Amino acid sequence: MKVDLLLAEKPSAAKAIARALGNSQQKRFERKVLYYIVDNDKYVCSAVGHLFTLYPKDSERGHYPKWDYMWVPTYSANPRVSYAKGYLDCLKTITSQFNFDRYIIATDFDPEGTVIGFITFIALKVSMEKAYRMKMHSLAKDEVLRAYNNLEPPDYPWFRAGLARHQTDVLYGINLTEIFSDAIAKVRGRRKTVSLGRVQTPTLKFVVDREREIRSFVPKPYWNVLLKFEFQGLEYVAKYVSGDVFDKNVVQQILERCKGMTTAKIVKVEKTIVETHTPTLFNLPMLQQEAFYKLGFSPDYTDKLAQSLYQQALITYPRTGSTAIWTGVPYKKVLDNLEKETTYAEYVHEIKENNFQPHKRGISDGAHVALSPTGEPYTPKTSNEAKLLDLIKRRFLAVFFPPLKRQKTEITLDVNGEPFKIAGEKTIDLGWLNPYTYRKVTDFILPELQ
Repeated sequence: MKVDLLLAEKPSAAKAIARALGNSQQKRFERKVLYYIVDNDKYVCSAVGHLFTLYPKDSERGHYPKWDYMWVPTYSANPRVSYAKGYLDCLKTITSQFNFDRYIIATDFDPEGTVIGFITFIALKVSMEKAYRMKMHSLAKDEVLRAYNNLEPPDYPWFRAGLARHQTDVLYGINLTEIFSDAIAKVRGRRKTVSLGRVQTPTLKFVVDREREIRSFVPKPYWNVLLKFEFQGLEYVAKYVSGDVFDKNVVQQILERCKGMTTAKIVKVEKTIVETHTPTLFNLPMLQQEAFYKLGFSPDYTDKLAQSLYQQALITYPRTGSTAIWTGVPYKKVLDNLEKETTYAEYVHEIKENNFQPHKRGISDGAHVALSPTGEPYTPKTSNEAKLLDLIKRRFLAVFFPPLKRQKTEITLDVNGEPFKIAGEKTIDLGWLNPYTYRKVTDFILPELQ
């Protein structure tokens, strides 16, 4: 009988993987750290994020540039993560007691997760010839089983990409921070550590440049010329055709020409049908933006909620660049599961009755599916997680619906040679706004004029 060791990225992921792989689960503790034995042939263990970190060989302050680094346990470099020692000791004990047939990296399917798996197995002196990669898009049972039954060789390109990022971060961060902090100390007479980094410093420059633009902006006065008129007992407001007027003399001329006029001539009535395309599925930046405007969640908070939902097997991997629905995603099963929820049942019924198919718009990053619900029947841990999950589910349902269709009416009026325009809209078909209730449209219906 072959025996496997699976390394998950976090304890919650290990729990979900163990739950998905088999009915017989034994919970064991080693060094007070929980791991699982599934069907007697699969040991599911967990890291707790990074168990190792890059650290300079010469850590003395004032010696720079520092070019040489080594991988050390995170708890030895940072006492605040002392809890990581128990997880590393647990893995050391298990791998020393058993000679496994396969060592499976079951961390998050991204360069960071790949680095965690590789560095941990290398430090444990695991033979990489026995190493495999589980490529999961979610922690839902069917997806975990699919990935386990289709193991792939270790993904060395992602490992090298992840290593390059870590090395660059350390080279920039440690050296520039020390150089800049020492420079400040020479000027101020006392040392103050100022953190610089590969990402944070250029980002800070963008923020500073934008703030300078805002502070240096000089507003320019302008006027809007509006025409109020009554028709069939209702009052309407039309705007001057050219929009904002920056010359006060021109405003005075317009007012003089319109002064005393009691009627307006209808010059043109134009009606057009406007369709708003169905949105794509979310990637992480799009989810963060929508959650900020619709739920009031900060981008960082949304990221944490999405990660938690992923670890609970409720959504696919959140840090994706894809926005197009993948044919590999079992969306029909997701629809079937959503149909069992009262909140979404009517929308799924409409999709099935009309044989709506998901639109193919959007992009694929080639690695991850777009952010989608898994359809698993678990309840989120918190109310805010439930709100974010509802946003994701409704966006998923919206992808199946037709475009929003509205009729736009524009009426051009003439008052003594001065043109004014008024516009109205009315909804013909809500389309994808039916399930996606986070977007609203307001009708402004104009009278039938000719």
